[in-house]
Amino acid sequence: MLRFRRYISVSRNLLQAISKDQSQSYTKLFKQPYFHKINEQLNKRIETLEPYELSNEINNVVKDLKYTEQEASVVHNKIIEELTKYNFGIATIQSRILNELKQKLSTEALLQLIEHNPGRIKSSWELFVNNVKDFEEVPDELLAKVLSKVVNFDFADIKDGKKTMTVADVTNASYILTNIKDKTLIDQKLIDRITTAILESNATKCLPVILSYSPSLNVFSQKYEELSNLQTYYIFKSYPFEDLRASSSYVYNLTRATGRPDALKATEEEIETNKLIDEQITNINKSLNKKWTISTPELEPDQVEKNFFRILEDLQNGNRIDNDFGLAKLILRIFSLSRGNIEEFMNFYVKCGDKFEERKDEIAFEAYLAYSYKAFKTGDASFLQAAQNWLPKLPQDAILRTNILRVAILTDARFDIEKSLNIFNDNVQNLSKEKNEHEAGSQCDLVTESLILAYLYKQDIDFARMVLDKAMGEKLFSGKAAVRNIKKHLAGYGEAVENKTLQIFLDEDICEYLQNL
Repeated sequence: MLRFRRYISVSRNLLQAISKDQSQSYTKLFKQPYFHKINEQLNKRIETLEPYELSNEINNVVKDLKYTEQEASVVHNKIIEELTKYNFGIATIQSRILNELKQKLSTEALLQLIEHNPGRIKSSWELFVNNVKDFEEVPDELLAKVLSKVVNFDFADIKDGKKTMTVADVTNASYILTNIKDKTLIDQKLIDRITTAILESNATKCLPVILSYSPSLNVFSQKYEELSNLQTYYIFKSYPFEDLRASSSYVYNLTRATGRPDALKATEEEIETNKLIDEQITNINKSLNKKWTISTPELEPDQVEKNFFRILEDLQNGNRIDNDFGLAKLILRIFSLSRGNIEEFMNFYVKCGDKFEERKDEIAFEAYLAYSYKAFKTGDASFLQAAQNWLPKLPQDAILRTNILRVAILTDARFDIEKSLNIFNDNVQNLSKEKNEHEAGSQCDLVTESLILAYLYKQDIDFARMVLDKAMGEKLFSGKAAVRNIKKHLAGYGEAVENKTLQIFLDEDICEYLQNL
């Protein structure tokens, strides 16, 4: 009974030398199993000791007591649980003792360790993976705490100037998110920050994971113009289209992404980032003895095509296309160049052609381009003849006149290269050498480039080089950039010869050039 009275006396006097919070922590600590006996052996009144001092005094007493390793582990874990928030050094010492005893941290002790870890010696993620593998089950509260530190960084990282999540951070966060059962524990700000990091680091493989947590649409709306095709499509699959179509940038990207059969594939940047993600997944599985992976949605071409036409129908019903020539032009080119379907092109052309009377020459050019491109792709001269029926008669726009010449030179090369040369010779003197800010080069730059490409297509590289040399000698180019662009085609030609893929390269090079007019 005397011991009990002594304990109460100590509890009531805690406020004399320490803070209220510390008093409450001490009271709670000494109500735990094994601490009554420790209290009896202490040579100092606990209310006179700071947390770090108290921790050391308890350690000294425990050494003299005949506690089993399991009993001692309870004491050291409780010290971590109650006193770490006052001094992280306490957790460092107690964790080391537990390690020497070959005992593991309790869930609450690890939570406190991670919450207050400054990160100077080990990151909070490292503390997590080093200790949680011993747990039969990881509680959601612990996962949520680790996620917060991964996303918001340890103090040491912040002090060192870290501002953005790495690909490894994003992957670690994705692991945690896929393992938390109670999603309500995750703060929306964390979700939005992870989402931003995914977009900025091209970690698109992790995007489906975060989309299951419904990030704020505002995160995406700030980056619509920067989204990759895959990112654009994943977002479309996760939100109602009526919430997305307000942005012209997003509508353009989505239409382009779903309209081209080969558009929904990872960019080079995404492929490189995927390698880093896979490396970190391997590290996680090795550390935690798991077989975790990130599942990405299957992109079935038929379903993507259905979505394209569903999007198109929605835009038509809302009169969105009738008031947006750029969007109408994009869809026309999807039908003509990307899908290569003249019937689809003409059906849409009929619907929208009369909506843009003030731009009738530009609309007519799209038909001219569609038939010319079909002629080049198929080698069917009848399409080339049909293209002539759509030629704008006297186009006033200089860019449009230039593009007509470029298309004619390139498509005629498939059938009669002399026609291509004649078109060039008949028009070169009338072409401006001044670079237009809206184009990649001057009129003369672009038309000369087209002629050189035409001769490369005919595998007459000597004549192509002669055209380049003569044009440079007569100073037809607006600057060095135009010459560099042409030399890229020549370099690609040389590589294709070495790789024995010349015809494939030539077909793709011309088609890509026409698609980008």
